[in-house]
Amino acid sequence: MAPETDLMNAIRSFCQQFEDHIKILNCNCNSKKFMDFEAEIKWSENEWIILRCEAKVASQTDGGEYKEKFNTVHKIFGEILKGRNLKQDGYTNKDNIVYGFLIHSRDVGFYKNQYCRMINDWNIFGEVFKSKFVIVFDSTAMKLDFYQWKNFWIDGVLVRSFSNAK
Repeated sequence: MAPETDLMNAIRSFCQQFEDHIKILNCNCNSKKFMDFEAEIKWSENEWIILRCEAKVASQTDGGEYKEKFNTVHKIFGEILKGRNLKQDGYTNKDNIVYGFLIHSRDVGFYKNQYCRMINDWNIFGEVFKSKFVIVFDSTAMKLDFYQWKNFWIDGVLVRSFSNAK
């Protein structure tokens, strides 16, 4: 079982309560036809975006370290590039396709330590390849936060949040 499976299962369950705003197209890290997480997101009253993300983990669900975590740091770039070449059949407005990196909140510190060292390359990659968001899922607070890709590891600009907090 892929290490991202627990993350995908938790996100799938979480997103069910937002079915008017998040239409999951894929939430499976073992798919050959889709990126790990693909969804249509109601971004504003009149705008839907198609979000295509790769998910990575640096820790296990039980809090233990994931032994491949350092490989995931560089793998994310290749996986997004590979995902960009997957078929986009069925998407009505391909101009609204954006890409992202999906992680669990418990892994933000690890990835921040890695990506701060290459922030210029991180930003360039995002601009060139339409990587718009770092999406952080917090299974304790039960929220899914969308942060601006650019400089996320420096200042973390929150642009959208889904939360089941009343």
